[in-house]
Amino acid sequence: MAGTAFDPPGAGWERRMPPDKRLFLWVLLAQALFLIGVSATMLASAHTNPVKQFQTTPEAFSQRVAEFVDKYQVGPRTVRVPPGEDAYLLARMWSFYPDLILKKGQAYTIWYSSVDVTHNPQIAGQRLSFQAVPGHAQGVVLTPTTTGTFLLYCGEYCGVGHQAMMGKIVVED
Repeated sequence: MAGTAFDPPGAGWERRMPPDKRLFLWVLLAQALFLIGVSATMLASAHTNPVKQFQTTPEAFSQRVAEFVDKYQVGPRTVRVPPGEDAYLLARMWSFYPDLILKKGQAYTIWYSSVDVTHNPQIAGQRLSFQAVPGHAQGVVLTPTTTGTFLLYCGEYCGVGHQAMMGKIVVED
């Protein structure tokens, strides 16, 4: 009859591990060390873009956006952001506001938030994606390297008008 968990181990339990199992463990250890090394190298050498954030209310963030637009507005819904200034982007069903004009090669912190539901602003063709959540403002440092007009669209289903939710970022020389 087989022993129970309370029985002492059988004779010979302290023998060395068979060679095939030892080899398997060495290979597993080597793979783990390799992956740790690759991860550390990528972390040390990769350019990361840390996200800054603060808590806010939809009303307070809307007020910041309104003040920003009043200060730098050049069109009905367009703002020319001076180099070195922070930009503000408000997501709401079913639009991004305002459209931004940025200068190529200049660093900007773009602060964004939502006033209603979670949105996912994405800059088309740039593999950039953000998460806009009501009650939280987040800022990402962006340095445009290419001129042109880049569409901003929502990657998170946010309701009936989701497919038409767009904004614009224009990068000039």
